[in-house]
Order: sequence, then C-alpha cells, then structure tokens
Amino acid sequence: MEMIMEELQSDNLKRFERKYVLSQNRSWIFRNILSEKRFIKIHNKRRVRSLYFDTLNFSFFRDNIEGVSNRIKPRIRWYEEAVKGKNKEFEARLEFKKKKGFVGTKTIYSLGKFKNITKLLEIVNQEKFLNRISVIIKQNVFPVLITSYNREYFISYNKKFRSTIDTNLSVQSVVNNKIKLPIDKEILELKYGIENDNDFRNNIINSNFKLRFQKFSKYSVGLLNLKKNGLI
Repeated sequence: MEMIMEELQSDNLKRFERKYVLSQNRSWIFRNILSEKRFIKIHNKRRVRSLYFDTLNFSFFRDNIEGVSNRIKPRIRWYEEAVKGKNKEFEARLEFKKKKGFVGTKTIYSLGKFKNITKLLEIVNQEKFLNRISVIIKQNVFPVLITSYNREYFISYNKKFRSTIDTNLSVQSVVNNKIKLPIDKEILELKYGIENDNDFRNNIINSNFKLRFQKFSKYSVGLLNLKKNGLI
C-alpha cells in the first residue's frame, strides 16, 4: 500500500502548554477547578492513541529528560470513541510537534484511514515511510511505542483558554504490542496563545488555583515503564 502524506496544517501559532499531574482516580479535582474557573465541556470524550518515533540512540527521549529547550517529537495520532469504536475505521495523522520551553507549534499530515492498528503498522514499518520522516527532521527514526488514554475537552467562557483531562493511560511497545502497561497518572493540560499569558496568570492560576504545573511526557514515562518491565 502506498502511503499518501497530505499536509493538513502547519500551525506556527505559538502557544503555551501547561500540564498538571495527579495520581490515578483524582481527576475529579481537575474538573472541580475547571468548573470554578468557568470552563465548559466541548466534544465527546475520546480515546486518543499516539505512536511515537525516536532515533536509534533515543535522542528525543534524552532531550526531554535532560530538559533541552528546542525539541521535536514525531508521532502518529488517531482517535476512537472512548467506549465503542474498537473495530471502527480510524483516520491517522502524522504530527511533528516542536517545543521551545513550554511554547509549542505543530505541523500535521493526513495519512488516510485504516481498519486497525495492524494495517497502520504495516505502513509505519516500511523503510520508504520511515525515510520520509527522517528527511523532514534530518534524523533516522524508528517506531518505538504506542500510548493510549481517554481525553475530555474544555474551553473557558471567554474562549481564550482550552483544556483537556487525560485519564486511563496505558503504554505498549510497537514490537510487543499485545501487552499494555498502565500509567498511574492523570493529566490536566491548559493551552493558550502567548498573548494571553498575563490573563492566564491573573485569572486562571491566581490565589485559589491549588496546583503547580509540571513537566510530563507520556512518551518518556511510557518508555521508562516499558524498559523497567523488559518490553523494550
């Protein structure tokens, strides 16, 4: 099967991405905070799956762990209904996410529709496809792991801030993809344009906002979890 990569979006709009992390089964705290800040729910809850790539010496992983300011993260992402949809066709997108500190931009390509993960992996493991990614980022890469989680979507009353809550996280190796390991964390993320940073600091994380933002990478945490269990 020939892979068609159609550029959907090159998002050079700079935005902050702030993450807050709690242990499992505490996401109700996130929802209470968003409700107090007058966020409303948008979209249905979805199951998000992401397939991450890295170099042979795991340089993207090391860049994240070491806190390198300028980072790039190539991944394939697709969505399913949170409850149903396991056997439904899904549309996959190749994303190149660039971050400088806490500011991120993204470029997205459509890869078309697939019947299941097996069909997607047939394409992903082709040398021709991996070469296309390598040419774009100027480094050779290979597929490493897949993360999965349920995501809820929110927006502030003034439409300046978007938020998501991620729960029921798990990770699996691309090679040993029959075994899923849980990640016992839940994540609140707030995203907004850099022009709204003062508004964010004054009205969102003011005195009654009881969480501190943290650095958290599902890819890095997932990779460490797989290594610890001998699955990668």
